[in-house]
Amino acid sequence: MKLTATIMTFAAAASAVLAPADRQAIDRAVAAYYRPYTIGRASAAVWERPIFARDIAALVAHWRRVMPADDLDGLNDGDWLCLCQDWDHSKFRVTTLERRALGPDAAEVRLRIDLGIGQTREARLLLRREARIWRIENLFSQDFPQGLQQALRETIAEDEKLPK
Repeated sequence: MKLTATIMTFAAAASAVLAPADRQAIDRAVAAYYRPYTIGRASAAVWERPIFARDIAALVAHWRRVMPADDLDGLNDGDWLCLCQDWDHSKFRVTTLERRALGPDAAEVRLRIDLGIGQTREARLLLRREARIWRIENLFSQDFPQGLQQALRETIAEDEKLPK
């Protein structure tokens, strides 16, 4: 029985280790997600960028169809990735605190985001590899404790109740 538990513990630990190629690909993907915050010019809103995995991309598309045109709804009033409205592009930094495999095409990345204005945030990204590209499947943070997917579902439900 003790041998079985030891083998299971070893297998669980081994499954959390990312292959070097996956680690490098994930690091490049995370750098690309956050690059717009460091270049000092406006870019597309995060929800307009092709960085989301299929399931969350479908939720984003649904939300965009129902979000109010002339009002804020709780998701369109700040940036989802930096968890902010303001930052200093010259000092903006993202530090990876932890990376781990969740399966052959799934990973988790914990980040510290330094806005460059004396404020930091922490976020946890769940990534999914689709067509050889690592995309964001979910995002957890102080702003999204139940995840961005859940926040999208709740906001879609609220927005669908608004008068048209």
